[in-house]
Amino acid sequence: LPGEHVQKFLALVQEGDYGEALKALRKVRRAVKGRGCSKEAFGGLRALLHHLLEGYASAGRLPEALDMLRDMKKGNEGRLVSAAAFNALLRGLLARGSLHEARFIVREEMPRLGVSPNEASMNLLMDTAARAGPAHLEEAWDVLEEMQQRGMRADKYTVSILTKGITDRSERRRGATGPRGVA
Repeated sequence: LPGEHVQKFLALVQEGDYGEALKALRKVRRAVKGRGCSKEAFGGLRALLHHLLEGYASAGRLPEALDMLRDMKKGNEGRLVSAAAFNALLRGLLARGSLHEARFIVREEMPRLGVSPNEASMNLLMDTAARAGPAHLEEAWDVLEEMQQRGMRADKYTVSILTKGITDRSERRRGATGPRGVA
């Protein structure tokens, strides 16, 4: 990938200038297309796109990111609209603790664009629910059940999410009642 365009892109995302970052990403894409898109170049473009999507989501600009994905799906960039792209959005939403939006992405927007959630998608949704507090811990467990119904495997990340949720809940209960339930 052209180094000067990539550096400009990364700086713009860091500054939160997502509109200009998108323009810079398109410049990188045009520069690569002229030479034919190798597997490595495609992977690099995909990584830049995911960086931008995560930035949009963590900055509370989810509608713009979704518009971009919808446009890509309609155009000739549909293969970039994948579970991995949505997972980048989910990482940004996790950073903000936005369970409602994470739920919307997995339950509505991914199916609308013909993308099936993968294990990482479900883990990110589960993590967002577990971190949203005790009122949402049951939802995290429901996501695990859904994963199992879909034939997905629980991995180390899945177990650590749920273990942390249980540990946090136990610590809050002990803190409220003292050691071993003594008030």
